[in-house]
Amino acid sequence: MNRKKAEQDKLLNWAKEHNKPEYAVALDAMEQLITNRKELQFRNWMLDEALTRGIEFSAVPVNMDLLVSALRNKDKPLMAEELVKLQEAYNRFANKDYSPEVDKKVAKVLLKEYLTRIPAGSRPVYLEEVDKRFKGDVNAFVDYLFHASIYGSDANMKRFLAKPSVKVLENDPMILFAQSVKDEKQALEKALKEYNQEYSDAHRMYVKGLLEMYGEAMNFPDANFSLRLTYGQVKGYKPRDAVYYDYQTTLEGVMEKEDPANWEFVVPAKLKELYRRKDFGRYAMPDGQMPVAFCATTHTTGGNSGSPVLNADGALIGINFDRNWEGVGGDIQYLPDYQRSVIVDIRYVLFIIDKYAGAGYLLEEMNLTQ
Repeated sequence: MNRKKAEQDKLLNWAKEHNKPEYAVALDAMEQLITNRKELQFRNWMLDEALTRGIEFSAVPVNMDLLVSALRNKDKPLMAEELVKLQEAYNRFANKDYSPEVDKKVAKVLLKEYLTRIPAGSRPVYLEEVDKRFKGDVNAFVDYLFHASIYGSDANMKRFLAKPSVKVLENDPMILFAQSVKDEKQALEKALKEYNQEYSDAHRMYVKGLLEMYGEAMNFPDANFSLRLTYGQVKGYKPRDAVYYDYQTTLEGVMEKEDPANWEFVVPAKLKELYRRKDFGRYAMPDGQMPVAFCATTHTTGGNSGSPVLNADGALIGINFDRNWEGVGGDIQYLPDYQRSVIVDIRYVLFIIDKYAGAGYLLEEMNLTQ
């Protein structure tokens, strides 16, 4: 933040010295627009975090126009066709990875939090039912959605398919909830669009000023959403006083962090046995240790997970998958002393495929056995 503030002040002083008032105007416009859109932006963030992305049933299919029309007109061929589509849509929603009980529990927690942060009148309209019909009882509201909606359970869907009804569709609470969330999302995006366009224009002018001020000096391009190459060194770092993180981890560290009570740190028995016997095959380092991961100064961002990491000779040496905690601000400002990509060593990948999974035939298919 201090770096960005210093850069901003530097531009303002430079613009004043060179009679370039448009850059100060752009900065003032950005600040005013941020203030003006703050409430809308917050509502949009909360809608995304709590409802759109947090609650899975907010994404149930809601377009029932053709089915309603077929039921009203007693158009049996169209009705049969649309009921098949409805069943398929339900199967895609309630697939093998969907748990109604988990979604219900999550929804109760997130809805309570959402209602405390977003005042009445600024929420999806259907959420007014929480107060009107359920006297503020979010748990009862969510239970009702699952009890009454055709999407609430397999049994509910089967019951509807056996006896379809326009009234049931038009009053389905989960459909009304999902449609209400979509309507609120569209309204917020429309309201923010004008602010965002004006902000984009002002920001473009601000960046133009920076480029003009720096002249021939090199600047990082904004390569987001495009293919990119980045380069750097394998290197550790010092996050704070008297603390240093080395550049490489080994299987010994995996064993040190084992925690059977935490699913993220459970170590399979076979892997422990391979470690105990030091059965690392040709993937071990010269000192006999099994490498697992390393860090480098390469500048990566969200979306780089899975990127190949090559050495100076073009050989694949790892796969990028994470960033260090101290480097998460890198999307705003690259900090060479702290910024590190976390990369799984390709030798560990091959070791897991071959020695742990017993799938050495895959390496043979890829001609990696030499």
